[in-house]
Amino acid sequence: MDAMEQEIMDMARTANDPKDRTYLLLLLRIVNSLEANTATTKEISAEILEHRAGFEQHRVEFRKHVEDEAALFNQGRGMWRMWAAFFGLAQIVGFSVVTWYIRQQAETTTELKGVSAAVIQSQAKHEQLDLVDRQLRDVDRDILERILRIERKVYGQ
Repeated sequence: MDAMEQEIMDMARTANDPKDRTYLLLLLRIVNSLEANTATTKEISAEILEHRAGFEQHRVEFRKHVEDEAALFNQGRGMWRMWAAFFGLAQIVGFSVVTWYIRQQAETTTELKGVSAAVIQSQAKHEQLDLVDRQLRDVDRDILERILRIERKVYGQ
C-alpha cells in the first residue's frame, strides 16, 4: 500500500459517520482502479514502444499489399475492357461475314435464276429445232421416196 491508500484507510477508520466511511472506502476503490489502469496503460505503452518497428513494418507491408491489390484490380478492369473490345470486334466481323454470305447467296440465286431461264429458253429452242429437224427428215424421206418412184417409173423397174 502506498501513502495515499494508507491515508484514506486511516481516515476511514477514524470517521464517525458511516456515510463518510462509505465514501472514503469508495474513494479508495476508485484510487486502486485508477492506479491499476495507469499501470496497465504504462505496460501497454511500453509494449507498443517495444514493438513499434514491427508495427511500422507491418503498416508499410499492409500499405504495399493494398496498393498491389488496387493495381491488380485496375489491371483486371483493363483486361475486361480488352475482352469487351475483342468480343465487340468479333461480333462486327461475324456480322460482316454473315452479311457478305447472305448477299453472295442472293447474287448466286439471282444468277441461277437467270441461268435457269436461259436453259429453259435453250431447251425450248432445242425442242423447236428437233421438231424442225424431224420435219426436214420427213420431207427428205418423202422427197427421196418420190425420186425413187420417179426413177422406177423412168427406168422401169
